[in-house]
Amino acid sequence: MPLVAALPILVLLLALLAFKMPAVKAGAFAFTAAFALGLFPFRIGLLGLSVSVAKGIALAFHVSLIVGAALFIYGLADRMGAIDVISGALIGLVSDRLLLFLMLSWVFSSFLQGIAGFGVPVAITAPILVRLGFDPVLACSAVLLGHCWSISFGSMGSSLYALSLVTGTPAESLSWTFGLYGVPAMLATGIGVCLLHGGWLSVRRGAFHLFSVGLVMTLALFLAVKLEATSLLGLTAGLAGLAGFILLARNRGPASSTEPLQAAGKDSLGLWEAILPYLLVVGLSVAGQLAKVDRTLLSFSFPGYATSLGHVVAPAEKFASIRLFGHPAPVIFFSAFLSMGYYRARGKWKSSTLAQVSTFAVNRTIPGFVSLAFLISTATVMMGSGMTESMAMGIGRLSGKAYTLFAPFVGITGAFITGSNTNSNVIFGALQQSIAGVLGFSPLLFGGAQSIGGGIGCAIGPTQILLGSTSVGLQGREDALYRMLVLKVLAIGLLLGALNTILCLWGLVP
Repeated sequence: MPLVAALPILVLLLALLAFKMPAVKAGAFAFTAAFALGLFPFRIGLLGLSVSVAKGIALAFHVSLIVGAALFIYGLADRMGAIDVISGALIGLVSDRLLLFLMLSWVFSSFLQGIAGFGVPVAITAPILVRLGFDPVLACSAVLLGHCWSISFGSMGSSLYALSLVTGTPAESLSWTFGLYGVPAMLATGIGVCLLHGGWLSVRRGAFHLFSVGLVMTLALFLAVKLEATSLLGLTAGLAGLAGFILLARNRGPASSTEPLQAAGKDSLGLWEAILPYLLVVGLSVAGQLAKVDRTLLSFSFPGYATSLGHVVAPAEKFASIRLFGHPAPVIFFSAFLSMGYYRARGKWKSSTLAQVSTFAVNRTIPGFVSLAFLISTATVMMGSGMTESMAMGIGRLSGKAYTLFAPFVGITGAFITGSNTNSNVIFGALQQSIAGVLGFSPLLFGGAQSIGGGIGCAIGPTQILLGSTSVGLQGREDALYRMLVLKVLAIGLLLGALNTILCLWGLVP
């Protein structure tokens, strides 16, 4: 039965890797396999199958709303020229080539991941580095590696929320263990960026800034965790890192010998106006957390059931709830519309901008929603029928406690295959939780290892690689990026596995 239970995941792997299908088609095949196996031999029944599929669609809507909101506010900032203003301001601050390289590829790209994610850090930062005279392969590799530690915290917390939803674990609890694994990954990716730039000599030269800024981002990250601002973890750490880096490295002369990057919207927006949408997101989110406002805007309820094989699923009340300040989307949309009002009042708003931004967000969100619906429904059917539990018990019996070392590689594999840490968490999150239970370890630790590992795996995900190569004119040379990155990704995965083993054996998290 454990081998049979693994078939939907095997179908997904074959569809993505062997047949090179897009995620939506691969997800459809995996869902079909889960659907058929759920009916027989796992005998979930029509009620259980209907409930499981409905849960999958509800979760896909929940996550896609975050994606759509993040893309909407990014599209607004981009159309107003704010992204160019922010980028141009950063470039004018640092003259040392190594520090400029480290700031943009490690810190600035992580800041962008906190804002929007979904390929935005690579698409924006890699071309800037090339414009400043850095080799395209070097620039693209550095950004892919530099921001991947923050993927689990970025995109307004979409990866965190996805793992929380599929495992039933509160996002606030997961955020602590995300931080435990995220901080070593943060430092490791910073070291990796320095190694790409100039080997261990660059690591020594950049060590002070790397560890100083790393400490600043760590403190900001855990402050956001303490405040339960789960949708702002990446954004808060990125903003703090930028501020710390600028304070340490500013006023050193011109940025480079190349012509400075001219921001397209620089004449129409000042720096504070450019970052206004994101300042509002931070301010409103923190205010909502401190005020403890808990108003549910939308939620779902599902009945419980039992399969013919005795697997029991409890009723679910307020499932996939969308709360006013407990879900990122309402805060993001409200911040975006407040920003629009300000831009209109200052005469900097064009009537066509809203339609353009809305079209951009919808066109990017809908295909992702369909893919997520198939992938999440595959996961919910596997969980609702007992497949995930059966597979976990088989894996736990086979590997024993040595599995703790390999748990991050499950996340890396999922992200490499699907191109998304959110999808990796959806597919493997419940599996990791079940294995942790079988082995007697904390599911929270395995959740952290899963997601941070998945973020690291995104650095070599084919989707991200193709996006990066396209943005800097490297089409057809993707193999050069893989040669730069694969060993570093595996090394960080091994570091996370060793940390996971130590934390599990010490029993530091219940």
